[in-house]
Amino acid sequence: MQVIMFDRQSIFIHGMKISLQQHIPGISI
Repeated sequence: MQVIMFDRQSIFIHGMKISLQQHIPGISI
């Protein structure tokens, strides 16, 4: 259960980073 939750969180954070990069080009995370 914990692994699944961690996976979901990682995917969510990864998506947030991608959206940030799309909204603010030039940012490097």
